Amino acid sequence: MTVCVDASLVIKLFLPEPDSESAERIWGRWEEAAEAVVAPALLDYEVASILRLQAFRRRITARESIESLGYFLRRAIHKLHDSDLVARACEIAAELGQPRAYDAAYLAVAERYGAPLWTADARFFNAAQARFPRVRLLSPANEP
Repeated sequence: MTVCVDASLVIKLFLPEPDSESAERIWGRWEEAAEAVVAPALLDYEVASILRLQAFRRRITARESIESLGYFLRRAIHKLHDSDLVARACEIAAELGQPRAYDAAYLAVAERYGAPLWTADARFFNAAQARFPRVRLLSPANEP
């Protein structure tokens, strides 16, 4: 099986946040089951930006930010980018009444693979779940 992940979930693997333990458990289960993990190429930049922001705000050190980015980049996540995904992300953003296509890019990838999209972003989950039932919200209650 394939799963799609967004930055809100992935970042919990590298920063101590609420639900970080849930993220670690679910990721471990995916690894044990040899699940393929996919995301849009945008994921690299979102994770890098979050880590940089945390270092800038002195919540982590610059070294921790760079080390965490290295660990992230070595994760087995297949990242996609093509013009069809960009176009579909814009369509999805319009369907959801969203002003930006960033979150919709993850839905476009999940849709392409017929995969669930795992997110820790409750606002995005609430906006998308009725139209895209494959969206899953990270929480201890929703762990597979």
